[in-house]
Amino acid sequence: GKRKQKEKELDELKKEVNLDDHKLSLDELGRKYQVDLSRGLTNSRAAEILVQDGPNALTPPPTTPEWVKFCRQLFGGFSILLWIGAILCFLAYGIQAAMEDEPSNDNLYLGVVLAAVVIVTGCFSYYQEAKSSKIMDSFKNMVPQQALVIREGEKIQINAENVVVGDLVEVKGGDRVPADMRIISSHGCKVDNSSLTGESEPQTRSPEFTHENPLETRNICFFSTNCVEGESLGVSRGRSPQRRWGGPNATDGVRCSPGATFDKRSPTWAALARIAGLCNRAVFKPGQENISISKVGG
Repeated sequence: GKRKQKEKELDELKKEVNLDDHKLSLDELGRKYQVDLSRGLTNSRAAEILVQDGPNALTPPPTTPEWVKFCRQLFGGFSILLWIGAILCFLAYGIQAAMEDEPSNDNLYLGVVLAAVVIVTGCFSYYQEAKSSKIMDSFKNMVPQQALVIREGEKIQINAENVVVGDLVEVKGGDRVPADMRIISSHGCKVDNSSLTGESEPQTRSPEFTHENPLETRNICFFSTNCVEGESLGVSRGRSPQRRWGGPNATDGVRCSPGATFDKRSPTWAALARIAGLCNRAVFKPGQENISISKVGG
């Protein structure tokens, strides 16, 4: 069912996270990305990488073709009933024309009116939808996300889309992480990974390697998560469209535990266990007080 699908997606997700940046020392990290960890990239090198890799932005999902949207307005919902009525009117007029020398034009006029109403309302609805879509698209670019990077030893503010692989990125409380990054220094930094892993509590971030799995280690920050307090400096890994692990809702909040439908340590499980125990006692008859009750949740 859905749970098996979630487990499969999580397994595939962990397989895709095939990287070792979190295991590298700072010297090895600097050599890998050809960056000075104190001065950052040069402006010319950053421009080359930007041209090579493209903007640091999520690949937009496939959009619905305009002709499909137009057809939905013409033939969707109540419009299909009007089309059926118009076709029946044309059929009735055709039958009358075949059987009578001077058929009445009432059915013809009615069919034309119905078809005209559907076409006019469909065009108007399509225009309104297209106008609304353009307004929403304009909102997306109204206030572009900014990122603070270090290049040639100077801190500069740039659009998050211009962050490149190897950039030294600084984030502080209230910032949105502009790219997947390996932490090289941190001062009380905590990030909100709830959209990625489902963990409700802010997670501490530090330069130390703490786990083999890059999804669990503390020295990796993920694209689109939020820094809730403190500050940190890290080396950007970019946001490659081939990787899904840095995107929001990558695991859809699922923490799989093989063989268990509920977490037995959760309050929900404890409440269900108490209810089940009460139900077991409720069906006993006089004289059955000494019958043992099976332990629920044990």
